Amino acid sequence: MIKTFRKVLDEFFFKEMDGYAQNTLIGYKTAINHFGESLSSRENFTFDEKDVLNYLNSDSFTNLEVSSQNLYKQRLKKFLKWYGLKKSFLAKIKELKLLRSLCRLKLMDFLLQSRV
Repeated sequence: MIKTFRKVLDEFFFKEMDGYAQNTLIGYKTAINHFGESLSSRENFTFDEKDVLNYLNSDSFTNLEVSSQNLYKQRLKKFLKWYGLKKSFLAKIKELKLLRSLCRLKLMDFLLQSRV
């Protein structure tokens, strides 16, 4: 049986998110659906670590506000953990945030120095 994104998402919410507040559920669905859109061209719903990294580096994700990116990553990590991705990979998602922050700081330093 080929699992579709909708079936996997429904299974996640049934098993993992039972009892959460309605607004929390909406937030999780929004974040996970945003990730699912990057996989929408596939017939069956399978993905790996490379797909997650491609999503996190995609324009649709990086164009979000930083606070939204952090919230989406937090919610996506819960889904990815449930889906079965390794904990070592999930830790890399947090590192990616730190690397981006460092890059922004270096860019900001460069811009400030060039003004003088």
